[in-house]
Amino acid sequence: MKERSRSCAGFTLIELLVAFIMLMLIGGVALQAVQGGLTQLSRSDMHTQAVYLAQSKLSELSAFEQLTPGKNKGTFENGYTWQTTIKPFKPAPPSIYQPLHVSVDVSNNSQSLFSLSTLMLSRR
Repeated sequence: MKERSRSCAGFTLIELLVAFIMLMLIGGVALQAVQGGLTQLSRSDMHTQAVYLAQSKLSELSAFEQLTPGKNKGTFENGYTWQTTIKPFKPAPPSIYQPLHVSVDVSNNSQSLFSLSTLMLSRR
């Protein structure tokens, strides 16, 4: 019978510890990458919702025949807040319609997410 030499018997404790540490480091980096991707996905979803809500509010304002300059605030059902700002656009040509600069800002928890602005015509 042949005896095995000590060097062929298997892995040493140091080799196992080094392999375990390397595995943990690679796992930690992979976990951070996944977490970063999920965070970006959440931010993207919040921004997309803010865009849709701003477009919705702007469409709602365009349904009115007469808009008055000023600021208005409110809250959507999902907790996002909105603020509209309506200012006269100058110089205004003589007409029965007045051009107005209309902007809609959507935010969430005091963090501004999206701002949308356009020109609209309103009866004088």
